[in-house]
Amino acid sequence: GESGKSRLPTDIKPNCEIKKGPIGSAPGDIAFSQDYARAYVTAGGDSLVVIDAFSFFRLRAIPLGLAPGHVAATADVVFVTHPSVDSVSVVSIASNAIVRRLAVAGAPDAVVASPTRAFVAARTANRIAVLSSNGSAGSIALAGSPRQLAIARTSALPASISTPAAL
Repeated sequence: GESGKSRLPTDIKPNCEIKKGPIGSAPGDIAFSQDYARAYVTAGGDSLVVIDAFSFFRLRAIPLGLAPGHVAATADVVFVTHPSVDSVSVVSIASNAIVRRLAVAGAPDAVVASPTRAFVAARTANRIAVLSSNGSAGSIALAGSPRQLAIARTSALPASISTPAAL
């Protein structure tokens, strides 16, 4: 590889074994750090597991205290949605601790991230919440309920939405 550049491991297999302890019960959503060195996996009823993406070692489990939904990572923080309680946990990558919880009305669910911001589908509020590590940075109003989000390296933000059936 080229010096100073990270690469996505090519030997990840769907049922790979984590080498230092189990991920936990009911592993769920997964997100990679911006440099692909760490994987963040929601697990059990209330935790976020940090895994070294190159060696498959489980580094730690971070208790969230709430049932996790989906997860995405910026360069500095990891965002974990909690749809049942209208909030998003912000976890510091440096300290591996929750640094704040943000109130996001509308059952925040799907989440994607750029290096500096997260975009959260607020399903019942018909909007996409725009978050930074310091809090809310605004929102994008939609004509329907956002279901799935994706983000391109160009920062384009495609979203699938559900709209009420025409009468």
